[in-house]
Amino acid sequence: MGYLPTELFHKILVFSIIARSLQHPYRGTARALRLKLVSKAFYHAFQPALFESRVLDDFGSRDSLVFWPTRRHYGGDQLWHSYLIFRVHNETDPNVGRFVDIRQTARELCDLTGAPYDETAAGLCRLLLDTGTRCPGKREDWVDSDGRRMDPTHPRLNLLSAAAYFGYLDLAKQLLADGCCPTHHDLFPSAMQLAAFAGHADMVLLFQEHLPPIDDEYTGNAFSDWKVNTGLVAVEGAALRGDVDMLRLAISPPSRPELRESHFSGLDLGNLDYNTNGRLVLVSALLMTGSWDVMLYIRSLLYSIYPLDAARLLKETAQRGSKDIVQRILDDLDQWVVEEYINRFTIDPLTFATRAYHEDIVELLLERGIDPNEFNKIDRETPLSAAAAVGSMRMLRKLMEYGANSDGDKKQQILMLKRALLVEQTEMVNFFYDQGLLSRKCPESIREQIKEEGLESMTELLKRWG
Repeated sequence: MGYLPTELFHKILVFSIIARSLQHPYRGTARALRLKLVSKAFYHAFQPALFESRVLDDFGSRDSLVFWPTRRHYGGDQLWHSYLIFRVHNETDPNVGRFVDIRQTARELCDLTGAPYDETAAGLCRLLLDTGTRCPGKREDWVDSDGRRMDPTHPRLNLLSAAAYFGYLDLAKQLLADGCCPTHHDLFPSAMQLAAFAGHADMVLLFQEHLPPIDDEYTGNAFSDWKVNTGLVAVEGAALRGDVDMLRLAISPPSRPELRESHFSGLDLGNLDYNTNGRLVLVSALLMTGSWDVMLYIRSLLYSIYPLDAARLLKETAQRGSKDIVQRILDDLDQWVVEEYINRFTIDPLTFATRAYHEDIVELLLERGIDPNEFNKIDRETPLSAAAAVGSMRMLRKLMEYGANSDGDKKQQILMLKRALLVEQTEMVNFFYDQGLLSRKCPESIREQIKEEGLESMTELLKRWG
């Protein structure tokens, strides 16, 4: 770099990133990210060049940042947040992603409230980490975590969501009077959900007063009537916040005195259809929260339903990196698991924790006796193949220390080798061969794939092994 002008070095790095990313829709960009490790000069100059290249517009995150407030991302959320801010500040074409929409909402909010623009734009971008990791340059991919798309019911609906998140009560009142609905969403989550998530109880109370009236055909079933008349999205916001008091407010609105938590707590909800909105929202809240107290509270409402799917709860918390929650569930296992789901319980948590690179949770699960040789019967994923996919020698060795092996399973051995090669983990590939875990002969199909994807270092490594 000392021999090149800074501007020229920057351009060379930009085009190097683009060239690498063109090799493959996902792995090419991942390879481009590794340029950061070439030298100190590359490390410090990399992020501005990456952002200017725009390759992240079409990259998309395989493991989206769903429920980002309660997940450990090891810097991934910071990178995406910085990129969204960069694109919001610099994009001029309204047909590229939703960057111009975000900027316009931030500017309008600042004009009406006097808030600082940079902080406002950054705050709105943080709300969009999940959506913004789904190929952010493609307008059609800006949908919520369930892939749902709703046409905006009001041109200022996004402004209401922003006002709810930042706590501008007077502006929210004006927008409600103008016809905005607090339970509908467009670019941002609904105003009701964001008010609960941000902890603005006065805003939640305001929105509850503007909910539709209770249906004339009131059934008398507190749970089924509650599900459509209390603003269910506030439940999800409160769960993400990890706030039991806010959750109680969301479930038992003062404006709905006939609908109270005590009316449906402990009801036999197991006979309800699985797709019942009220049940799905409470189960979703249980899965997304990072608060043990919130989990216990929701469990008290759903005790007749949720023990049947405790495996999913443990898998989700292990994948998010919530070690304290995982440990508490394991300590309290008889309250969550029933016999028929033990098999699922032994399979999913360890594999998903490994996929997400949570070494401490992998170690915890192994210490608690989770079998490291179980595999997911849908895609035959094992903890070992997951460790190979993320290129972690530490987790691989830890799994093997507790008895994980691929003895006699040629398909698993080939899968492990392929994944280690695709992430260019030289140490791992050599380890597989040196330990005799894999055949000395690499399948020709893998050799061809490695060559086609331009993984020169891995091609040379395979030559060494014949």
